[in-house]
Amino acid sequence: MENISIERPNNLPQKHKKMKRIFRYYFLVGLVVLVIILLALTFYFYKKSKTSNPDLSQVEVQSLVDKVSRLALVPTDEMPTIATVSDPDALKNQPFFVGAKKGDKVLIYSNAKKAYLYDPVSDKIINIAPLNLEPQEANK
Repeated sequence: MENISIERPNNLPQKHKKMKRIFRYYFLVGLVVLVIILLALTFYFYKKSKTSNPDLSQVEVQSLVDKVSRLALVPTDEMPTIATVSDPDALKNQPFFVGAKKGDKVLIYSNAKKAYLYDPVSDKIINIAPLNLEPQEANK
């Protein structure tokens, strides 16, 4: 019998290496593009959340004003400054805050010179008082 030898083309390993390099190249390019897209989306949503917070705050203020205006006559020509009672014990010496609890809201209308103490849990106005914005003189 004759010796039959099958010859392999010499370029098969080179083609394999070339295909492997091309695959790595496209894989790395795709990975870089994916990272750039993810970073862009992260930046977009971060900026969107930062700019939408003031709008959300205005919505919350308007909602609070609507709730209080159902219970009392409030000025309509200005938006109030809102404060939240965080430590009622520190305010117990002030007559306006008698009966205040943590989480109560204070609506301060500077132009109308009025302040409203509102309990959002029980949906009641606890106190309404005139607002004195003038600095008080020390006793001489």
